[in-house]
Amino acid sequence: MRRLQASNVVSDAEKASLGITVAQAPSPIGPPTTAPICSIECGNRLQQVLRFVDSATPTRKAKPPGALGVEIWNKVGTTPPTGEADLRFVAVDTNAPYVMNFDSADGGKTNYVWMRWVSPTGERGPWGEQAQATIAA
Repeated sequence: MRRLQASNVVSDAEKASLGITVAQAPSPIGPPTTAPICSIECGNRLQQVLRFVDSATPTRKAKPPGALGVEIWNKVGTTPPTGEADLRFVAVDTNAPYVMNFDSADGGKTNYVWMRWVSPTGERGPWGEQAQATIAA
């Protein structure tokens, strides 16, 4: 049976007609199609906790199917970012929450956060809405 299943001489149709399981090639995952929703908790001095959920299932903690984790990008300052070029990469997080720590010089400034899902093959989904919060000094 195993010889027939592994054989290149016997076609998949012939294997199926004999009742032999035909191995399926894995289908590509593709980029995520939904965006993360980020919320920021500001409990401790110079620290923020980022929580994220999927926009398609905001009441669940699960990532969307096929997503490895979320890319986190940010800008610290007094004016919001105008585009991706203003952001710096923070991390890829696979399990919420993500804790961000800041230098004392950042106290009182605003942390602007952008997130997007990323697949295991590095394909990126759309950006979620910007989240922002003042860094407690």
